[in-house]
Amino acid sequence: MNIAIAGSFGSGKTTLSQGLFRHISGNAEHVEEPYRWVLPVLGYKNPRQVIEGTTDYLGAVTAMVGSALGSQFCIKSSAGCHEHFRIIDGSPIPLVAYYYYWVERLSREQNREMEAQDYIFQMAKYLCSCIDLFIYFPCDVIPLVGDDMRSDDPVFQKDIDSWSLELFSRIEVPIMPAVSMAITPERCRK
Repeated sequence: MNIAIAGSFGSGKTTLSQGLFRHISGNAEHVEEPYRWVLPVLGYKNPRQVIEGTTDYLGAVTAMVGSALGSQFCIKSSAGCHEHFRIIDGSPIPLVAYYYYWVERLSREQNREMEAQDYIFQMAKYLCSCIDLFIYFPCDVIPLVGDDMRSDDPVFQKDIDSWSLELFSRIEVPIMPAVSMAITPERCRK
């Protein structure tokens, strides 16, 4: 069974996915968010550093998101299998939301129409069909904590969250909200 933890960057996906993995560890596999292991190997601290380190922003974000989606194709093998759990830190949705965020931002900044690559959307749609359960973390529920990998900019987080919700709707992915009550500092620690 593939369980994806989805939501905006900095929303608590990694914390939850690691906790679930520890809880079910006997028959579970943890699929780490691609950026967390790929970027350090290549000498980058975070995704923004890759994009801002080039003049071809759209090419960089397309390559980065396309390769991250490609790395998630391993999830296909256990879709629908209820004896084995695969906990996926992140999902195709926030990756594509990040892509659309940059396409829209660059179009606005450069005052010209930029077209998102349909294959990015199609990869995400296919990968979503291989996920049995999406647990969604909305932004503004758990206090945003930045790390070296993620931005701690609440406006950026809300933009990614907005794109994610639109993509969930377009791909028709049923989501299970991870949080349905007010978050207190005590609940965050737990």
